[in-house]
Amino acid sequence: MGRIVFIILLFVLQPFAYGQNVDCKYSLYPSNVNVWFNGNAIETYFTVHVTRAWDSSPSDVCNRVALFFSQGNANSYQRAAFKNGQNVKYTLENTNPTGTLKTFADHSGPGEFLSGNIGINGSVTLTGLFKMPIQNLSGGEGQYQDIINITAYGYKNATSNSMDVTKQMLINIQTQTFMELSVVPEGGPHQNWNTYGILDFGELTTGKELGMDLIVKSNIGYRVSLFSNNLGKFKHYWLTGNIPYQFKFAGTVIDLTTNGPKTVAIVPAGSANSGDRYNMRAKVGNTTGQPLGDYYDTITIEVRSN
Repeated sequence: MGRIVFIILLFVLQPFAYGQNVDCKYSLYPSNVNVWFNGNAIETYFTVHVTRAWDSSPSDVCNRVALFFSQGNANSYQRAAFKNGQNVKYTLENTNPTGTLKTFADHSGPGEFLSGNIGINGSVTLTGLFKMPIQNLSGGEGQYQDIINITAYGYKNATSNSMDVTKQMLINIQTQTFMELSVVPEGGPHQNWNTYGILDFGELTTGKELGMDLIVKSNIGYRVSLFSNNLGKFKHYWLTGNIPYQFKFAGTVIDLTTNGPKTVAIVPAGSANSGDRYNMRAKVGNTTGQPLGDYYDTITIEVRSN
């Protein structure tokens, strides 16, 4: 007796998830970043408004949009905006969860892209954080720019997604230089309104020494120069007496006996965040044979950009 054999072939078709070819028909409307920057740290938010067309793919991959961000012209996630070869640093971040915004190829978790749910013919506005750290302005004032490519993906998960559209976001940073100085008692705090000081020696005696501090705060390179009205001598107010003195700036003796300003410090890239402190000291020279009375000198200090 013959046998009848039934062979049943069962094929289960699994959809290929990674990089699905579906058309989510997103449109992106990023807000450009426009900030004024003077060297102090700043934070501001930016937004990207996303819409999905009514005739987009009904695939559930499209129900969540994810935005990924290029490195910009710095070719680094420590991003930078540029002007004439100079740059200022900034970062783009997610806030919940926290992380640096990256490209799809580089991302490793939800803190590295922006995402939100979006239905057919729907919209969503996603928010990121733009940050600039404290930094000096080696390139001076001007407009620094960068361009970031934002790419939207339909994003069900890391292995089920579909790239859809790319739009550019412009980073505009207008820098502002500043420079402050103060003359304060030795060890005293910076006070930008206090731009002069008086060393009152009382009775002038040989070897008597007093001092004060100059503090400079600047977000650009600067230089300090000074000159003595009486060429390094205390001059009697109404008689012909003169008493020499020694002047030290930041521990270095400065020759004030010749005309014209003396450059005493050159700083190429701006001060420390709290300011640069320079001690200044005057030491009375030989007073023998000089008439009694009041003596004076004026030292003018000039701080200017390099």
